[in-house]
Amino acid sequence: MDGARPVSSQDLYERLGTAAVPVLVDACHQDTFGTDDRLIIGAFHDPPEDVERWQQELLSGRPVVAYFMQGHEISQGVAAALARAGIQAAHLEGGIATWKQHGLPTRKKAGGGSDRRVTREYPISYGLSRNFPDDHEMLRHGMVMYDALDAWCRLRAEAGQSRATATA
Repeated sequence: MDGARPVSSQDLYERLGTAAVPVLVDACHQDTFGTDDRLIIGAFHDPPEDVERWQQELLSGRPVVAYFMQGHEISQGVAAALARAGIQAAHLEGGIATWKQHGLPTRKKAGGGSDRRVTREYPISYGLSRNFPDDHEMLRHGMVMYDALDAWCRLRAEAGQSRATATA
């Protein structure tokens, strides 16, 4: 399809966790989205019929990889629409099915909703990778924030345990 290029599962996997990681979009139709309980690590879901709306939410300058179940017309069409809008876009060859066949990492979908950016780390990691193309520099800045988030979570868990103990 015009403007969109394929990317292999291995090529995409090698970019995960680096400053070169693209935005990953699970482009399943809403009615198909519930048939599989997995997403590629770092991906969020947006239905292909809304691509003109959600392409406006993507950060400029970041490449995007769209995927669907098998990596055929739907993800190729989404990638082509993004490319026509001036976004560097690709589709995942073979979709999530090939990704899983290779044993590459996935995560469980969160219950309910569209499953958009469900982890607390996603916005921080995304922003850091945008600001620091050097991985070591990004980690130096990011670890301070990750440690602070983890400390907050531990304090919240301890506070919950204290309340549970006090009322028991």
